Amino acid sequence: MWRRDPADRRRHIVEITAAGTTALARLDEAVSEAERELFGDLTEAEKTLLRDLLNRIAVDPADHDCDPE
Repeated sequence: MWRRDPADRRRHIVEITAAGTTALARLDEAVSEAERELFGDLTEAEKTLLRDLLNRIAVDPADHDCDPE
């Protein structure tokens, strides 16, 4: 949902709806479940290391040609 900013009519204020909040909660739970399944055998230290390593990877799609032809 959005509305105009009363202080600056050029801007819009975006707010999540109740349905959006519900959908986000379901998505968060699905992601958490997938992470439990994928990383369940890792120790907390290994999970932390993996997250740190993945966060160091910077990928800009513009740097890669993903066109299959």
